[in-house]
Amino acid sequence: MDDQTTPAGTRNPYAPPKAPVLEARPTHERGKRPLPVAFAVGALGVYVLMSVLPVVLRGPPPWGPPVTPMARWAAVVLFVSGALGVVYAVAHGQHWARVITLLGAITEVVLRLRASPPLGAAEPLQWMLDFESVPIGVAVCLLFLTPGREWFRRRPALAIRIEILMRRRGHG
Repeated sequence: MDDQTTPAGTRNPYAPPKAPVLEARPTHERGKRPLPVAFAVGALGVYVLMSVLPVVLRGPPPWGPPVTPMARWAAVVLFVSGALGVVYAVAHGQHWARVITLLGAITEVVLRLRASPPLGAAEPLQWMLDFESVPIGVAVCLLFLTPGREWFRRRPALAIRIEILMRRRGHG
């Protein structure tokens, strides 16, 4: 009779376990990037390109204060580096970058709706650039719907190990 059993032969439920206990801690490990997330990363890249294109082609907007060319290019470089940093974080499954993308999309759509002229009143280049909001909207939809949403979710490390073992054995 060991110290965890009673004279009646039942196990003491309050005794500490003898085997090592593996806690299920959340982890950032993810599987292969799903196709919708890859498309979302591409759409975010197109959005960054479309955002910088008007500044490169036409210069700064006329409604702002006059700026020097150096300040304009510094702002472009700052925007592009920040935006590409967020795109990189989205591509690597960072949840905070997905939220930043959502906030950017909301801001983009609200500002675009407030500032754009009616569709037929703009010149062709401006009309094309008014669709700048489309790629970020598509990216947000792909990131927040399944399977993109599932890929960003943190899962317990134990569940990932079990899933890997099941795949190796051919059960999944």
